[in-house]
Amino acid sequence: MPGLTDKQNAIEILRTEHEQMREMLTIIAATDEPELKRQLLHELVCIAKIHAELELKCFYPFVSRHVRYEHMKRPAEEFHSVEVSLSELENADPGELGMMLARVGERLEKHIFDAEELLFMRIEQRCSDVTYSLSQLSAQMISKKKEMHRQLEIAKQAS
Repeated sequence: MPGLTDKQNAIEILRTEHEQMREMLTIIAATDEPELKRQLLHELVCIAKIHAELELKCFYPFVSRHVRYEHMKRPAEEFHSVEVSLSELENADPGELGMMLARVGERLEKHIFDAEELLFMRIEQRCSDVTYSLSQLSAQMISKKKEMHRQLEIAKQAS
């Protein structure tokens, strides 16, 4: 998995995925080949699904012990809007694709800002036991990510 190392803590894993999604949107917007664009969109949707699963099942439950709910709510809501927009994008009319990609990009940037500038900073400012716990959480997230990649590959081969 590109960009992923066993030395990253949970926040670094999520930041890496944010950057991957940004890069994918840029590449998709720049390509004129319909088949390549479709493949890249599918890959972006897979990355987003994995990201959502890691946040919802691993990261947010951990975070809920260290920050107030309202600090988690906005990033979660923003990413849900990214997921909804991506699902619409896969079946979009080619003429609307540019506008829809821009909307996904805007929503993704809002999620990234809310997550990285508001939520992650609060967590990183906490005491060292939180940092230690983030490192432990990363092992769980890496395992979950690898499992989901395997499941997506199996599903891809079956279709």
